[in-house]
Amino acid sequence: MDDNEQLLRKLMKEYGDDILRLCIIYMNDYHTAEDAWQETFVRVYKNLNRLSEISSIKPWICRIAINTCRTLQRKTAYRRHNELIIDDLTEDTHSDITLCENHLSISKAIDQLSSKLKEVIILHYLHDFSVNDISSLLGIRTGTVLVRLQRGREKLKEILKEDFAS
Repeated sequence: MDDNEQLLRKLMKEYGDDILRLCIIYMNDYHTAEDAWQETFVRVYKNLNRLSEISSIKPWICRIAINTCRTLQRKTAYRRHNELIIDDLTEDTHSDITLCENHLSISKAIDQLSSKLKEVIILHYLHDFSVNDISSLLGIRTGTVLVRLQRGREKLKEILKEDFAS
């Protein structure tokens, strides 16, 4: 195994789960997300020679994942069906079911956001990126990130309020 393969394995081990979650939330389909995850790391492997130019690895890989998801959506004219695959529900306790239902409601609400709002919400709240990190990751101004976060939160409140009212 050469050095690039070892480095790729290390990156996959360190960031693989986070990138898969990002792809699942972005694509809202586990199998398509797996394809996006795999393609992301193929692209990472092809660009390992640029790693010395990269100041922070995780945002770089996230950017590749987002671009990969966008590309897959365009290529396949992918339309989300508001489904979420939950593999980890092992016990049928009331608290687990309530937690699962809440998670599903939030995931569906996030899925209803426009792609621009969805990106910043996912990166900020699910991946703990700062506003500055999101700004450089997406190539937009920090003010734009702040506005999108605010609009995303407002839209999520509206969606969730409607869901829980019915």
